[in-house]
Amino acid sequence: MMPPSVAGQPQPPLVLLLGRGSPFAAAIERRLAAEGYRVALQDAAAAPDEEVSPAAIVFAPKVPRATGLAETVVEEALLELEEALVAPTLVVRDLVARRGPDRASRLLMVVDWAVTGPPGATAAAAAMGGLVGLARSWALEFAPLGVTANIVLVGPDADPAAPARALPTLVRPPSAEDVAHAVAFFLDPRAGSVTGQVLAVCGGRSAAAMPV
Repeated sequence: MMPPSVAGQPQPPLVLLLGRGSPFAAAIERRLAAEGYRVALQDAAAAPDEEVSPAAIVFAPKVPRATGLAETVVEEALLELEEALVAPTLVVRDLVARRGPDRASRLLMVVDWAVTGPPGATAAAAAMGGLVGLARSWALEFAPLGVTANIVLVGPDADPAAPARALPTLVRPPSAEDVAHAVAFFLDPRAGSVTGQVLAVCGGRSAAAMPV
């Protein structure tokens, strides 16, 4: 449960950030705090407190390890898909679909470049592609409720731990702060008419990739 308001003053809007362990979580948390939000950071697979009423829910899940199909262990891939897809589905069901007027008004997926279908990324491509599909479906389902659902696509250069890719970068490589800026854009009240969209933070690499 969140602390009560102080001296009758309303609490700043709460963002539920499901992405502890994400390389972008710290930057997103800092940026949203600077924008005046309270941020509750927790594991992507953790069940939220039923008494929490976030204004926005941001998913930054763990990206499955990149392996080719021949090296993919089915049991591990199923667990990774469950963590990436089932957890956000349950959270949105409980905090948006079943809620009244206090439901969250912003849903946001932070997905990896694997959604573009690079070779050797079977589980990662499936998980990230599934998140894009969920966001676009929810954008239509929840539009009558005034709820937006969008996607931030993070290019392969943004995570310093990711292996280098032999692909052209048109401008400077993105930083974690760039990813956080894209998240803040979608949560801004002025973005209330933007839904079902993908914003690529990729240094220009998606210009040569298949459309998302």
